[in-house]
Amino acid sequence: MAVGNAMKLGQHFIKDQAILARMIELADIRPTDIVLEVGGGLGDLTYEISKRAEVTTVEKDQDLAQTLLDRFSGNNAVHIIHGDILQIDLPAFNKCVSNLPYLISRPFVIQLIEHGFERAVLLLQEEFAQKLAAPPGDKRYRAISAYTQASCSVHLSDRVPRSAFKPHPRVDSRIVVLDMFRPSPPHFIHFLNLMFQKRRKRLGGKRVCDFSPQELLEMFLSIKKQELNRGTEEKEGSKKWR
Repeated sequence: MAVGNAMKLGQHFIKDQAILARMIELADIRPTDIVLEVGGGLGDLTYEISKRAEVTTVEKDQDLAQTLLDRFSGNNAVHIIHGDILQIDLPAFNKCVSNLPYLISRPFVIQLIEHGFERAVLLLQEEFAQKLAAPPGDKRYRAISAYTQASCSVHLSDRVPRSAFKPHPRVDSRIVVLDMFRPSPPHFIHFLNLMFQKRRKRLGGKRVCDFSPQELLEMFLSIKKQELNRGTEEKEGSKKWR
């Protein structure tokens, strides 16, 4: 079994069935849902999801992907994709339930929001979970905080000790529930990354890190509107002088 490879990918398998049950409960999975799981591992969470709805599981490690294919052979509710979730086109889904490999937490949350979803229940490293939920002005408030909160409600649910995993990670984890209430405009994360490079810089007497997600979104949309208007004016001007 490819446990060593999984550790290199930041994957740790849940051995506490109560944690799996809690994630399923929070996801509120219905028969009409289509669920995405990232990092299927040994398939224990996959199995619980498949008892309730259709699930597509993406596993990067070849040996683990084969383990999943063997385990769920003949189960029409389970679809296994061997691949890197950050490099493939996401399949159709409306919910995401994942014990997410730590190493891809940030890029995957961005990818998830860019794609759109209804609810995501993610098991994340505690430190990253706190960043997602951090309010403006908090030392943990970052670009990813504003980006996530501008489109999703963020609920920090149960803490999960490292002893709940095999092998044990070096840090504790947290179940996070994201409910998406509006789409994120293209390139918003790039704007936020630039803004938060100097998070204590003052704009109009206010530090960047003190602006709310809504204020930052409005700022971004205002800039994009100005760019669009300027481009339209330049286009009209060039027509006039032809």
